Order: sequence, then structure tokens, then C-alpha cells
Amino acid sequence: MEKALGFHQAARRDPELARRLKEEYKAKFTPEFAQKASGWVRSANLPINIIDVGGKMTEENRLIMREATHAVILAGDKGKDEVPKWEEFCRNLNLCIIANLYSDYEGSEDRIGNEYPMLTGSVHQLKRGEDVSSRPMVQALARLLVGLSKG
Repeated sequence: MEKALGFHQAARRDPELARRLKEEYKAKFTPEFAQKASGWVRSANLPINIIDVGGKMTEENRLIMREATHAVILAGDKGKDEVPKWEEFCRNLNLCIIANLYSDYEGSEDRIGNEYPMLTGSVHQLKRGEDVSSRPMVQALARLLVGLSKG
């Protein structure tokens, strides 16, 4: 178990190494990897599987995401203008968008707009490795995901 460190644990121990590894990983995102990842999504046997596609609308991500059933859109300041494109991307893949959220890095609190029919609002100051499980938006999203897993 000691060898199986999660990314956020590695980031806590050595942020510079974690950053370099992440850049290296993203640079190696090949069609072959996407094919493998889509198989993982297709054959997943857990109630909830979360796949972060890194904010890029690529053919590789299309291949992976077409095996999913639902989507959460999370955009920060740089990606705000891309939200309508992401909505269309997800609709073209027949994904049900269950949440459309804004990552407000400078914010001081979470804000929940709607919970139904789609969760909307913002989550503040997302920092890699920080425990955000007690935040209202994170809890609202968790309730939504758990509700989906129970069918």
C-alpha cells in the first residue's frame, strides 16, 4: 500500500515533482491510451466512476466520454467561455449533464444556485491536496452522485 500513493499525496510531499509528472502524463495522452481508458470506463463495475478529462475537447476525450452516462462541467475563469461548447460536446455524446459548476478560486464561500433539475453554483478555492469535503457545493455534488448510484 505504501507504494500506491495518490496524486494529491504526492503533491503534498513534493509539489514540483507532482507538477512535472502531471505535465508528462498529459503530454502522453495518445489515441492508444484513450482507447484503453474508454475500455476502463465501459467495463467499470463500481457504482460511481469519476473521470477527469482535463478540460480539453479532443477526439481522445470524445472516445473516453462516449462510454460514460453523466457529466459534470466545472469551469474556472479561463474556461467560462467554453461552457456552452462543453454542453454541446456532452449532448452530442448523449451524456446527461447533472451539474454545471464554476470554480471560483478567489471566492470565500461556495454558492449553490439550483439543485434540481441540474446542480448549479460555485465552489471556492479548490487547491490540489486540500480536503474540501465539508464544503456545501462538494457535499451537494456528493449527494447527487450517491443518489445516481442508488438508481
